[in-house]
Parts: sequence; structure tokens; C-alpha cells
Amino acid sequence: MKIGSTRVFVMLGRLGPQRARVSAETRPDRPKGLHTKSGSLPADAAGMENDNENKPMQMSQALFTSKLLVVSDVLCLFLVSIPFLASELKAVRPYRRGFSCGDPSIAYPYLLSEEFGAFLFGCFVGQSLTNTAKLSVGRLRPHFLSVCGVTYTSLNCTEGTYLESVSCPSTDHRSIEEARKSFFSGHASFAMYTMLYLAFYLQARLTWRKARLLRPVLQFFLFLLAIYTGLTRVTDNRHHPSDVVFGYIIGAFTAYWVAFYISSMFKRPSLNQSPIETQDNQLPAQHSIC
Repeated sequence: MKIGSTRVFVMLGRLGPQRARVSAETRPDRPKGLHTKSGSLPADAAGMENDNENKPMQMSQALFTSKLLVVSDVLCLFLVSIPFLASELKAVRPYRRGFSCGDPSIAYPYLLSEEFGAFLFGCFVGQSLTNTAKLSVGRLRPHFLSVCGVTYTSLNCTEGTYLESVSCPSTDHRSIEEARKSFFSGHASFAMYTMLYLAFYLQARLTWRKARLLRPVLQFFLFLLAIYTGLTRVTDNRHHPSDVVFGYIIGAFTAYWVAFYISSMFKRPSLNQSPIETQDNQLPAQHSIC
């Protein structure tokens, strides 16, 4: 019994300091990580101070990296622009290649600027004719009374009575002035001119013989688009039907005149003539390249 009691006391004596140490570590009034003897700062506080010291350095490194990326982008842009700049500034001349006599692929006249210039000429002619007719005739649009702000009842006029002038109470003077420009339809004229001119261009340039229906189908839809544009002017009460029909006629006449008598789209080169002589000779319609 004495030996057993002695062992118990020895074990209790060993556990005592460990319990005291555990209680001291888990005591709430003393934070973890504090060393009372040395008085050093906690590990978390030291880490925060190191982060604050490293933050300016990290910001400077990020700024330097962004500047470096911008400089690299500008350098790459300059490098890919070198061929373009060399060509536009005439720093490099093209290779001087020869040609074979009688080669028809290089005997065509210069047409791009001429055809585009002829197209613009036709646009100006059509618009000049349209504006001249609008200002000279002064036909009232179908919605004139609505824009003017009057009715037949408010004017106290009987059926068949002709009024030389009317005072419009509406303050929209611009719309009232436009309502006096019905004849003829500028939209119908311009649509017919552009679409028909493009149809003529396809007739002269689209020469793929394997698709015989492709060209007429495209021309049909171009013509249909021009007709639809004029019809919308009637349904929107902007023009009378006769205004649209006359606009069709003016646009078609202008397109035919410019395409066959001014533009050189229906001319083909001759191997025995110079490009200047080729442009002066126009082939008949039945002898065109189409």
C-alpha cells in the first residue's frame, strides 16, 4: 500500500507543472504568441509590418511592368507598319516585271475612276432634274392639308373651288415647304438610276458563263428594289402615283444615258489599238463582252 501511494504522488507531481503550463497558455487575459520574458512582438504583427514595407516595392514593379507592356505594344505596331510605310512613302519601288506582246489580260483600259466618275455625274444630273422640277411645278403632296393644319371645312370652301393661297396655322414651316415638292419623286428617280446602273454594270462585268441565271436573277432583284422604293412613297402619302412613275422614267433614262454614252463599261480593248484609242471607240450593244 505504501509503494502504491508513493507512485500516485509521484505521478500527480509530474502532472502538476503540465496542468499549470496548459492553463497559462489557454488563459484568456494573455494572448497567444506573447513572450513575457523577451517582450517580442507577435508573429502576425511582424508579418503586417513586412507587408507594409513591401507594398511600395510591389506597386513600383507593377507600374514598370505596365509601362514595359505599352512600349512593347508600340514597338510591335511600328514593326508591322514598316511594309505599309515603305510602300506609301515610296521608299521601295515595285519589281519591274516584263510582259509578253499580245497578252490580253493587261490590255484593258483604266476604267475604275472613269466609271465611278460617270456614276457620280449621273447622280448629280438626276438630282438636278429632280430639284428643278420640284421647285418649278410646286405640286402639293398628298398630306399637304395635314401638314398645313387645315381642313376643307375650316377653309369654308366648296368642292371644285380653286384657292390660290392658304395661310397655314402650323408653325412647322420646313415641313410645309417640303409638302409643296411632290413632283416628281426624287426617291423613285434615284433608286431607279442606281439600281439600273448597277444592273448594267453586272451585264458588262459578270461574264461567268457557267451560271447563266445568276446575272439575270441579281438584275431582277435590283430592279425590284427600285420599284419597291417608289411604291413606299405612295403608301406613305409622300407622293402621288404619277410622281413615282415619272421618277422611274427619269432615273431609267439617266442610267441608260450614262452607262452607254458616258461610261466606258461596255468597251473592250483591241490588241491593235492603244488604251487611249480604245476608250474613244464604243462597241455596239450586240458586240459587247456579254
